[in-house]
Amino acid sequence: MELDLKAAALKYADPKNRHDLSEEKQDFLRRFESFWSDPSGPRVRELFKPDAQVNFAGQGTVSGEEYVGLMDAILADADSVQVDVVDYAERGDRLFIFWHAKRIAGGKEISWHGVDRFRIENGMAVEEQVIFDTQVLSGD
Repeated sequence: MELDLKAAALKYADPKNRHDLSEEKQDFLRRFESFWSDPSGPRVRELFKPDAQVNFAGQGTVSGEEYVGLMDAILADADSVQVDVVDYAERGDRLFIFWHAKRIAGGKEISWHGVDRFRIENGMAVEEQVIFDTQVLSGD
């Protein structure tokens, strides 16, 4: 059976379906989706503290402030990038977001899934682990 990612994303995009998250995590998830509706390097600051530790697959660890430049570079290399939330879970100060991404660059479209594990303090990410198969982005 094939997973209907768009239907799943639409289900979880509806704030009425997020009653199982704390208010802080609901707010962060809403801002995460807002970010991906119009991503940019400077908008990274809406989600991350400057001294956050971000382990981004294939990029090592960067600070929240360094992530601004990394995001600009990621976006500059693509015609478009779309990320949709498929599912999520909360455990203490952690928020896990399962997502589906689509990138178009040079007329070539690729898509993949991943999980972001955030540690949230006072509504802002202080740690993120981005987990996905980086091979899909290598073009091999």
